[in-house]
Amino acid sequence: MSIQGGLDMALQRGIDAGCDSIQLFSKSSNQWKAKPLQDAEISRFKKKRVETGVYPAMIHSAYLINLCTPKEEDWHKSIEAFYVEMERAETLEIPYLVLHPGAHLQSGEEAGITRAAQ
Repeated sequence: MSIQGGLDMALQRGIDAGCDSIQLFSKSSNQWKAKPLQDAEISRFKKKRVETGVYPAMIHSAYLINLCTPKEEDWHKSIEAFYVEMERAETLEIPYLVLHPGAHLQSGEEAGITRAAQ
């Protein structure tokens, strides 16, 4: 569900569509950085979750994250971005975080799995 207009709007859109659980991005899906969640935004989200009964929700992590990459700079950015995604899930009390671990970029499947496990 879209978060346009605020994270709480994703819950409302979910209930309007007949959902009892939803998936959303907690920030722009195509950017590394995220604006910090504001207390008012967190409160609105939690209040709307109770009002709508849409639970559980899932956060889908940003598309840029690639924990399997052999590129050092991208790997560090990916770790940092994934950590932020986990913090946001915890802050919003969302129990699920969807992650595509990424691509090994011709370094080999075993190398990619090892990198992601690190």
